Amino acid sequence: MAEKLTIKNMSQAEGALAEMSAISRKLSLIEGTMNEEIDSAKARAQQEGAPLIARYNELEKAVKAYGTLNKSRLFSERRSLELAFGTISFRQSTRITLQHRVTEEMALQALRELGLPEGIRVKEELDRTAMADWPDSKLETVGMKRRTVDTISVDVKAEELVG
Repeated sequence: MAEKLTIKNMSQAEGALAEMSAISRKLSLIEGTMNEEIDSAKARAQQEGAPLIARYNELEKAVKAYGTLNKSRLFSERRSLELAFGTISFRQSTRITLQHRVTEEMALQALRELGLPEGIRVKEELDRTAMADWPDSKLETVGMKRRTVDTISVDVKAEELVG
């Protein structure tokens, strides 16, 4: 088992930072090469797949059109039609939408004016920023507490990549 590294003086800390900087540069080069290879593979896959995706979408659109045009005949007794290579399904759903020329703000205002708050979604969450100014006693009454954390950070200077 390797011995745990311990920094005992400023010179050793400087040496560790120098090594960390070198490692960081090497990792950046490795990551850059990896990203180039990934981008290249994605571009090849997109280029090779584009005609297949276009054909798939064209076929899907045609099957949906067939189902829509023949809805009463195909789906009179059941909602799904099981075929050898897949299923064509019909589902009817209802959506709540805005009337023509009515904006979401106008609808929200009408809900407020008519006293219909159940039609308005409100997301509740803790506002820790607002609580930061509260005294500790007030925080405690709502089950919160102030915690101070000491953090030591190490920032390695990035040198120009050579090579």
